[in-house]
Amino acid sequence: MKQVLLFWALLLVATYCYPQSASVLTKANYYRIDDQLTKEEIDISDLDLNKSKLQICIDDRLLSKKKISQTIMPSSDSLSALMSIENSSRRYFRFEENGMLLVGDENKLSKCNYDMPEKWLPCIFLSQDSIYGLFNGIGIYCKRLPYRKFGDYQTKIVGYDQIVFNGDTLNDVARLLTSRRYFIKYLSQDTLYSNTLPQFTTDSILYNLHSTESFVTEIELRWYAKGYRYPILEHYTLKNERGILQNSYTFFCSIGEQNSMPDTENEAIRLQASENDNTGSTKSVVSKYSIAQNKEEASLLIKYELSEAANVLFILADTKGSIYKKKQQKSNVGENLMAISYSGLSYGQYVLYIEVNGERLSEKFTNR
Repeated sequence: MKQVLLFWALLLVATYCYPQSASVLTKANYYRIDDQLTKEEIDISDLDLNKSKLQICIDDRLLSKKKISQTIMPSSDSLSALMSIENSSRRYFRFEENGMLLVGDENKLSKCNYDMPEKWLPCIFLSQDSIYGLFNGIGIYCKRLPYRKFGDYQTKIVGYDQIVFNGDTLNDVARLLTSRRYFIKYLSQDTLYSNTLPQFTTDSILYNLHSTESFVTEIELRWYAKGYRYPILEHYTLKNERGILQNSYTFFCSIGEQNSMPDTENEAIRLQASENDNTGSTKSVVSKYSIAQNKEEASLLIKYELSEAANVLFILADTKGSIYKKKQQKSNVGENLMAISYSGLSYGQYVLYIEVNGERLSEKFTNR
């Protein structure tokens, strides 16, 4: 009974108030084919993961020398659309109208396909949402032992944290918890040669979960920041049927690496989030600026004055957040000029963003 209480306690760690309509996860967090990430193992053992608000300061002292790569590739499996490869492990996913489903996993010793898959990411996930479901799969161990893997899972937001790394600060980073309880039962070897797989009902899964406390438990935490497709941090623990820890690790995915990843959809989200957050009283580096539009030449001439030398980034986007052009210029103290052409864009309203030292200014204009 203690194991059950400890397991579900993580789902009830805090009561907090956030905007009920705030969309934490969207399709902008779906995996994309050909994306590649490098993850570094990190020690977060001093963090109290039961708290609903954490400040996580990451520096080189916390990072180990162990690195792994994650690659998203097309799947050759007819049941899935893509696979995520990390070292010798693979996870298989497919997309449905309401979310991204985990339909299989594989490592050096085993492979399992789920006829009743887990919803890995919903297409929209609000701060107050919670997903509960059952999963069931048939696998093969060491190429000769068939088995059934089945259980339940729950996914919900358990906190909003601040992550600081090398001067970059991310606020309100959603800590997404997925908790799993499951069993592995070996099947007759006749299953290997059968044309039909045994059918299992939801009742059989619930019966096993309610009749014993001896199940495997997994805790998987993923930290999602607005405007970043993949988690900034990932934490995983595995305990066996007796509650003994079998595996635990945490990996950090560089903020800079995700910033440099071509991702128009999330770049627009980061722009909007930064614009909304830019309400502090810090003295502006831009003392004044003006924008002159030349409609005949379809261009903008930006004149701006800086109180200190800085790199200035200019971003041309539409009002929906789609980015069309970026230009960066090393600028000196005093008056500077920048010309940007919007030739070739269709008629409509656009936004010019000017970013310097974390400050973001914006001006709308119309292309007619």
